[in-house]
Amino acid sequence: MSRTFKRKQELRLKKESKKLRLTTATTGLSVDQLKQVQQLMLLANQSFAAQKYFEAEKCCRMALALYPKYADPYRILAGIALHFDKYVEAVELYEKALKIAPDAAVTLNNYSVALKVLKRHEDALAALNKCLRLNSKYFDALNNKGSVLSILGQMDKSLPFYEKAIAINPLYGKAYYNIATAHKFSKGDKYCDLFENAENNLEQMPKADQMNVHFALGKYHEDLKNYKSGITHYLKGNKIKSDGLDYTVQPAEELMLGIQNIFNGSDWALRKDVGSQSDVPIFVLGMPRSGTTLTEQILASHSEVFGAGELKLLDKVAGGMSVNKEGFFPTEKVDLEAFEKSIKKRADMFVNELQAIDPKSKHVIDKMPQNFRYIGLVHVLMPRAKIIHCRRNPIDTCLSNFRILFGERMEYTYKLEDIGRYYLAYDRMMKHWAKVLPGRFLDFQYEDVVADIDTQARRLIDHCDLEWEDACLDFHKTKRNVHTASTTQVRQPIYNSSVGRYEKYGDSLKPLLDILAPILS
Repeated sequence: MSRTFKRKQELRLKKESKKLRLTTATTGLSVDQLKQVQQLMLLANQSFAAQKYFEAEKCCRMALALYPKYADPYRILAGIALHFDKYVEAVELYEKALKIAPDAAVTLNNYSVALKVLKRHEDALAALNKCLRLNSKYFDALNNKGSVLSILGQMDKSLPFYEKAIAINPLYGKAYYNIATAHKFSKGDKYCDLFENAENNLEQMPKADQMNVHFALGKYHEDLKNYKSGITHYLKGNKIKSDGLDYTVQPAEELMLGIQNIFNGSDWALRKDVGSQSDVPIFVLGMPRSGTTLTEQILASHSEVFGAGELKLLDKVAGGMSVNKEGFFPTEKVDLEAFEKSIKKRADMFVNELQAIDPKSKHVIDKMPQNFRYIGLVHVLMPRAKIIHCRRNPIDTCLSNFRILFGERMEYTYKLEDIGRYYLAYDRMMKHWAKVLPGRFLDFQYEDVVADIDTQARRLIDHCDLEWEDACLDFHKTKRNVHTASTTQVRQPIYNSSVGRYEKYGDSLKPLLDILAPILS
C-alpha cells in the first residue's frame, strides 16, 4: 500500500468522520462505535484496492451493521459486485449509496459504468452529466462519457471528451486508447503531436496507463504504416498486461476436448426432441475478431431481427446443467435421465431470457463469439435455432486479437504463442462439430463478405429463413448500440484494409506462425 494512497484514505476518513459526528447524537452511535466504523472502512478501502474482495465485503457489512446510513460501504460493495459481473446488484448498491449521498461524484461515475454494461445508456449519461456538474475536471468521468457516446454511434461527439480528459491529466492512458479506437490517424493530423508527446512521456506513467498508451501507439503507428513500431508497442502493451498473471492456455484446451468427448456422435447427445422448439435464437459465433460484429450488424438491419450483442446466457445455462448426480456440464460421465430433465428446463430459461430482451422481434441474436464451444449443446437445447459460424484468415484473426486491449477472461490474447494454441484448439473443435453435426451451421467467411457483400448478405439472410430486405446492405446506417471493439468499423461501409493485414508485419509474427503451421498449409 503506497504512502500516497494511505494519505488519501486518511483525508477521506477525516471528512467522513465529520459527517458521522453530526449524526451520532440522533443515531445513538458511541465514540467507540464511530472509531470502529472508521477502522472498518479504512481496512475495507485497503482490501478493495489490494483486490482482497472477501475481506473488503466483510468489513463493509460490519460497518453497515453499526451505521446503516453510511454511503461508502454501499459504494465499495457495488464495486465488488461490478468486479464479479453482478451488474444488476451493482446498480442497486450504487443507488443505495446515492440515496444517502446523492452528490458523490465518485459514486455517480462508477454507477454509470454499471449502467453502461446493462445498456442503460441514457441513464449512464444522466449520471455522468450530474457527476461532471459536481466536478468538471473529473477526467475518468469525461472519458466514460466519451465511451458511452461512442457506443451510441456519436463518434464525433465522443472525441472532445477524451481530449478534455487528457488536457486535465496528460498521463491518463485510457483516453489515448479510446481516441485511437475511434480515429483513423494520418500524417500531420491534429493528434500527431499529442501521441508523439505521449510516446516520449511513457516512463512517467503508471504501468496501467503505459499499457493503454502502448496499445494506442500501436494503432497510431499502424495507421501511419510504421508497422515495426506498431507491433513493438503491441508487444510491450501485452507484456504489461500479462506480467504477474499465472495463466496457461491448457485448461481452455482441455475444456474444449472435454465438450467434444461428450458430443461425440452418440445418439443421445445429438437428439432434437428434448429441448425447446423455439426459433427465436440466432447464434453468431466463432473466434473473436473474425467478423462476428459485422455479421450481427447485417442481420440486425433486418426488421424482424434484434441484435442483443455478446450475452453470457449460454455460459450460465451450461454452468448450471446437471449431467449426473455428482456433477455439472461438461463432464464425460453423463446420466441420460438427469441430463434430459436439465435440458428442457435450461432451454426454456434461455429462450425466455433471450426473448425478454426484445419481445417484439421475431428473432434475437446472441453474438458471444466463444459460444462456438457450445454448438452441440445449442443443437440439443434449441434444435431450431440458427447458427452462423464466422471465419477469417487464421493469422489475421490471431493478430487482430493481439492488437486489441481485451479485459479479463481473455488472457489467451496477451501472448502470440497462447493465441496460436487457442486458435488450434478452436479449429479442432469446429472440425469436430462439422463432422458430428453436418450442415447444422453456416460457415460465413469474412474475406468472402468483403469481396462480395451482396451475395454473402443474401446467403446469410436466406440461412435464417428471412425475406430479403435492402436495409441489410446498408448495415452501416443501422442505428443500434455496439459494445464491442468493432464499434467504429460497423458504422462504415464495407472495406478490405483488414484482409491480409498480417503480411505487413513480417518476421515479428514468427512465434505465432510456427504454432499455426499445421493448419496454414
